[in-house]
Amino acid sequence: MSFSAEQIAAALDHLCSANPIMGKVIQQVGPFTLKLERNRFRMLVRSIVSQQISTKAARAIRCRLEELLAPCRITAQNIANQSVDELRSIGLSAQKANYLSDKVLTGVLHLRSIGHMSDKM
Repeated sequence: MSFSAEQIAAALDHLCSANPIMGKVIQQVGPFTLKLERNRFRMLVRSIVSQQISTKAARAIRCRLEELLAPCRITAQNIANQSVDELRSIGLSAQKANYLSDKVLTGVLHLRSIGHMSDKM
């Protein structure tokens, strides 16, 4: 999904008029520059890695994950090929390390339909 310039302008106008504090923030930092992640698995990895930790820590862990898997890409199978100890060594908890590929590889989670799923899965 991408947003047209008109949609972005309308959203910013609405935020600024509906909430003066938000309007001041938008004036100070400028409009958002949303870049969508098209790879659903990478998006899922980002979400899981980022849970309950700072943005800076999550970014560092994602970078270390990319380095660990290099030259391969981040895929469920490539993550599953790593031991829990290897994944923990880059900063992932054992639980997150297990979550990252298990549901995709076992077929419990179908990434094609992830955008249409309930948050209560």
